Amino acid sequence: MMPKRFPFPSNPIGWFAVGFSSDFAPEAVVTKQVFGQDLVLYRTSDGKLHASDPHCPHLGAHLGHGGRVEGDTLRCPFHGWCFDGVGQCVSIPGAQKLPPKPVLRMWPLLERNGVVLVHHHPDGAAPTWEPPPLVEEGWTKNRTVTWKVKTHPQEVMENTVDCAHLIPIHHVDKADIIKGPVEDGPMMNVVINLIADGAIVGMPGMPNDVILDVTLHGLGHTVVQSEVRNVGIRARQRIYCTPINEDHIEIRGVINLAALGDEHTTEQVAELFYQAFVIDFAMDFPVWENKVYRDKPLLSSADGPFVQYRKWAKQFYGESVAG
Repeated sequence: MMPKRFPFPSNPIGWFAVGFSSDFAPEAVVTKQVFGQDLVLYRTSDGKLHASDPHCPHLGAHLGHGGRVEGDTLRCPFHGWCFDGVGQCVSIPGAQKLPPKPVLRMWPLLERNGVVLVHHHPDGAAPTWEPPPLVEEGWTKNRTVTWKVKTHPQEVMENTVDCAHLIPIHHVDKADIIKGPVEDGPMMNVVINLIADGAIVGMPGMPNDVILDVTLHGLGHTVVQSEVRNVGIRARQRIYCTPINEDHIEIRGVINLAALGDEHTTEQVAELFYQAFVIDFAMDFPVWENKVYRDKPLLSSADGPFVQYRKWAKQFYGESVAG
């Protein structure tokens, strides 16, 4: 057997993206593979999105293969059992009695700023926190991208504190942590200042002075508030990492730009920043897919606060962060 690649579970605790809101049409029943299993998502007639375990508790039919939405319920394709949004069976054709308690496991679900998040806990425990919504007024519409990468969410989020990689991988001239990391339970914030040539966003030869205000919401969701100080442009990048199976994750990116002087200029610059993000972020993929995890890395004075980040990350596997 091949040795396990990472010394921590493949599926951390927390909120993880399973798609964009636009992926789930009214009354459609969609199957997504996440956390090494299928998850069934469906939008009822009231517009509310639900997520459930895939198999009917009766005789095990897959609800994503032939199941259908009827009003505010999901009907099993095999014997017609019908479940409401909390997993309670509300109808069984020909039966006089119904199960007294919910029998279909439903997953905690949020729609936040055009992204669908579900809460994962290996024991099915309820969430103790939620990622906050973002202000949308004054920002461009979501521009999105999705990748499948052979890595782990913890590895992706570790880049937050790894300023040293920005120079060789992303070709910046200078990168420094100027604030943090500051921990607040499941959140961690760090502010980075970098100097980089503006070629990737259509400003070749212009050194850009950039502030990246980065907030991690667990290991599944990061919000980066970016400001190019020398030209007064603000952008917002969101990064969502979701385990698919033991080896691979899906990474979703969402880009917005703060509105500029006129709509045409705003859209042009927003597209430049989107294309730059798609190119720049993917530069890490070959490293992530082929590196090994060093539990006790040989660090230098140029490296960031890896130890603090990894200690903070332990809480998402049910481990204490004390000590």
